[in-house]
Amino acid sequence: MTIIHTERPHERELLTVIVPVYNVEAHLRRCLDSIIHQTYRNLEIICINDGSTDGSAAILAEYACADARIRVIHQENAGLSAARNTGIRLAHGELLTTVDSDDYLEQDAYSRTVPLMTEDVNMICFSAQVEGPPGSITDEMQAYMNLQHEGIQIVTPELAYRMPDTAWNKIFRRSVILEHGIRFAEGLWYEDFGFKYMYLSVSQRVLMYPARLYHYVLRDDSIMGKTQKGNSKVWDRFRILDTYYTFLTQHGLWQKKKDFVASTLPVILYTIETVPHEMRTNAREHAKALVAKWDLHRLYPKTWYIKDLMQPKLWVIFKRLFHKKKETKESFLLFGLPILVIQMKNDKIVWRCLGLVIWDAPSKGKHSS
Repeated sequence: MTIIHTERPHERELLTVIVPVYNVEAHLRRCLDSIIHQTYRNLEIICINDGSTDGSAAILAEYACADARIRVIHQENAGLSAARNTGIRLAHGELLTTVDSDDYLEQDAYSRTVPLMTEDVNMICFSAQVEGPPGSITDEMQAYMNLQHEGIQIVTPELAYRMPDTAWNKIFRRSVILEHGIRFAEGLWYEDFGFKYMYLSVSQRVLMYPARLYHYVLRDDSIMGKTQKGNSKVWDRFRILDTYYTFLTQHGLWQKKKDFVASTLPVILYTIETVPHEMRTNAREHAKALVAKWDLHRLYPKTWYIKDLMQPKLWVIFKRLFHKKKETKESFLLFGLPILVIQMKNDKIVWRCLGLVIWDAPSKGKHSS
């Protein structure tokens, strides 16, 4: 690893901006300009050249010579997570954020947000403007990047689930990251999801700032685009969940954060349902391995899709053909027609066979009271 420029700014850094760089010479100047021209000047800018083979290194050297706040680090290509982790290790700022090198910021992004990081706030999250070709993927991503909360929020499982996973629209406390050993999972996709959940699991309050201060450029080779095409790396979602559960166990948080674990379970179903049909069997096998390892089907018995996932195939086929269950009604079918229906109604259990009531009695809960 070679450091081109190591001078630290005379002014004490408050916010470290980590910029991983890999073969983005066409976009890099716009990205760097949007950072160095921030109206918030108290920055340390660490650019990690992750083995670029184009003109990115020359551009970084040019900017480092022109702005003493920039440090350039060269390392062999190891991926986005490894570059970010290098930046975390070398950072001096009390606060920390990251910017992808093909994206850019509003000029006042940090002057509007950093002053809001009071002592009782551990993270600031802001919205992003998605720039991509017209179509469903861009629209879907834009809806995802529009925050649903505003102001200081207590960290809850619901907030964690609904908050965008992306790291580049957040400002973190470096002390929290270092104290708990939080890092991006190297070699895996969806690393931001794991980082977000680990960080929120040890935080109390965050500030949600709905303004679109970050410009996310959605490219053809983005992870979201590749996911839609059925890339086999979608299995990394299960591996990321495994790293998060391991983190909780290592920090003695597994029992305390069971609600947070429960909020991650829809990711399992989402992964199975969104991959192309020819990948579904493989997806189910990966999911079953994760569920079995962490005993999720027993820890969360009311999660129906987890239970169905672990049941024998013949039972699953039987249920799909002959059995339907809703919150207050259970039906057994023959050729799609209800033969036996068990229904909770007004604190009673009503059994019907071929439409005729054959049993009408108080429910167990009513009887026991």
